[in-house]
Amino acid sequence: MKTQLDHLVVVASTLDIGVSWCEATFGITPGPGGEHAQFGTHNRLFKIATPANPLAYLEIIAVNAGAARRPDAPAKRWFDMDDDALRDAIAAEPRLVHFVAGTNDIQAGRAALRALDIERGLIMEPWTMPGWNEVPIVEALAARFGRRVTLDNDANVAALGEHWLGAGRGYAHMVYVTVSTGIGSGVIVDNRLLHGFGGNFGEVGLMTIDMHGPPCFEGSSGAWEHLASGTGIARSAREQADPAMLAAAGGDPDAITAALVARLAGEGHAVARAIIAQEAEYLGVGLANLMVVYAPQVIVMGGGVMKSWSLFYPAIEQIARARTRLMPTAQRTPVVRARLGLAAGFIGAARMAFLAAE
Repeated sequence: MKTQLDHLVVVASTLDIGVSWCEATFGITPGPGGEHAQFGTHNRLFKIATPANPLAYLEIIAVNAGAARRPDAPAKRWFDMDDDALRDAIAAEPRLVHFVAGTNDIQAGRAALRALDIERGLIMEPWTMPGWNEVPIVEALAARFGRRVTLDNDANVAALGEHWLGAGRGYAHMVYVTVSTGIGSGVIVDNRLLHGFGGNFGEVGLMTIDMHGPPCFEGSSGAWEHLASGTGIARSAREQADPAMLAAAGGDPDAITAALVARLAGEGHAVARAIIAQEAEYLGVGLANLMVVYAPQVIVMGGGVMKSWSLFYPAIEQIARARTRLMPTAQRTPVVRARLGLAAGFIGAARMAFLAAE
């Protein structure tokens, strides 16, 4: 089977914003593009070619506000650019919305997925979605949209994105950790995303960090994501909130969030700084465990909590290295911030499809 990527399509609210996003995300200024009179769009391009995909490129595209569409133009622009939901999404940040690839044997690609037991297309009782047990989501979406659908979790596809075009590019062994509502990860070994039995792997948020810690999931206690996620930060802050923190939350304890704690910590608030320091320790301990188990060349940190990167780094790396001194490779493993932001999952999802068809 031979499969080649042709191009990825990133839609932006304006072309200037798309170019700036590309420079900030990839460190690359796109080359010249062109205009499409029928659709009233314009674009910029840059190559992402590899030996296996020698013609591949990434396209940044936006509606050209100064262009008059031709009378024979289709009712809707390509790539769903007139869709209200997409317009709202790209108002916040450019999004990867489309990819084009060619394969000479699509059935072989599907067989490759089935061999990994990740094409069953079932949601298997996620604790964050009560009642969604063995829901045939792939079958339902394929029937609804008339397209082939593949399924993986958000952390895994984000790991693929960061490994392909983000902070993990060039490393054969990488662990991606996302710290947000919970903590998840994707593990790359020898340039391949690892899956375990039933397609499960890398559920590091359930790893015990403090066996005598607070009770959390189904009889467990002291799980990493219970202690160190954005939810954990907010819970800890509500328990320790002083009058100044409550005032910053408008007097409502439920309005105390990880983002508020990070803002107050940046302003020098003592309780908030102590909470961030404790969370950094929990994160560092968890990263040390990942270094010992997976021996990665790099650990890439993403997710909403890492928007406050400067509050956690370099403490998390120092704590991790202090706990892995007997493992020389861990002492050389950098902990770096993810580069792709919200685009990591979209780019990784595209990468997953290409890999499945190879």
